Amino acid sequence: MKMHNIELKFDMTIPGQVSEVDLRAIAQLAAGLSPGSIIVELGSLYGRTAFTWSMNAPSGSKVFCIDPWHREHWIINLVERPFNAPPFSFDAFQKYTENCPGITPIQGYSPDDVMDWNQPIDVYFDDSIHQNPGFRRNLEFWERFVKPGGIICGDDYKPRNTDMLQEIHGLANIYGVEVKTFDEFWVIQKPSSFNRSAYASESQHFRFLNPDSAIPSIEASVLKTDSGIPTLLSKSESRRLAQLSKAIPANGTALDIGAFYGHSSWIIAQNADPSIHVFAIDTWRRQSWMRNIESRFNAPPLSWKAFRSYTAGCTNISSIPMSSPESFENWNIPIDLYFEDANHTAPMIGRNLHFWSKHVKPGGVICGWNYRHNNKDLLEEVDLLASRFGAKVSTHGQLWEIVKPN
Repeated sequence: MKMHNIELKFDMTIPGQVSEVDLRAIAQLAAGLSPGSIIVELGSLYGRTAFTWSMNAPSGSKVFCIDPWHREHWIINLVERPFNAPPFSFDAFQKYTENCPGITPIQGYSPDDVMDWNQPIDVYFDDSIHQNPGFRRNLEFWERFVKPGGIICGDDYKPRNTDMLQEIHGLANIYGVEVKTFDEFWVIQKPSSFNRSAYASESQHFRFLNPDSAIPSIEASVLKTDSGIPTLLSKSESRRLAQLSKAIPANGTALDIGAFYGHSSWIIAQNADPSIHVFAIDTWRRQSWMRNIESRFNAPPLSWKAFRSYTAGCTNISSIPMSSPESFENWNIPIDLYFEDANHTAPMIGRNLHFWSKHVKPGGVICGWNYRHNNKDLLEEVDLLASRFGAKVSTHGQLWEIVKPN
């Protein structure tokens, strides 16, 4: 990897946390690529690094930028306010990168929303989630597509990011190369002669390097997510719930607590085997905060009648207008998928999780929505449940999931 003494282009006025030192390293790396290179970037934010890749890479190069562009509190506190930036959004990214050649934005979550990717890539740059399982899932997916001699790199090389450091140094050891760093920018070059077969006898830490595992050319499953029902779930979160629903065994049972207008119940019913049954539980009592939802979606006031109207085409849903969990002390039906989206504050979130998780089958899925840093009660109870099971919490946007151990 040669660094070139050329005029480098980057823009520190674009809101972001990547330092000037890191941007210079990225710019030099981009300038040394071959014409027509393919660059994949995760976690593009406002476009500071996307601008740098695009403006310094040779002619004909393409930069695929993958980000949900979902506004969260950490972005407001650490990026918007310090830079006096416009509200974080996909539109803001497009505005800051409008004059950058070769950029293709993909709004969604990696890798779930790009499972049909099939192009070899020259550079994989990850500045999205730095913790497992998210970091490892991305590395597992994208490493396969990096060409021999290609670059795997990212930002935020700090001692506190222990998962990331462990994964990248483990990969570098398998490659037989060093991790090069420039401030917080880290770089691994994939060997031109890397032998997957030789690797197989050494270690199984990186299962994605298994020589018998083909490069995925996965055609995304046909998932039904456009319910037309008012919801706060993103398209990507809806896709993940649909994927989980497809895994429910025939004649299985799903539980939807806090069914609201019916989007989550519809997703489960429409994507699972037709033989499964969905129990949707909610009081369907209208509250003041719901007025914003009604206005945003031009929806009728929340009610049991509205739920039944929106889900009328799903014959495998039973709706129960009762409070949870106190109304269900005699419940005796084993559950394959439990989706929790009712009250996210203590003590109710803990009571629901404690009660219903006991009825979930071994190997079943407990999941829910609104897993974010300002929902402290929910985070505490979900993490406590995972710890009790000796399991991990996986997240997809604000959708969280736990697999109950066998």
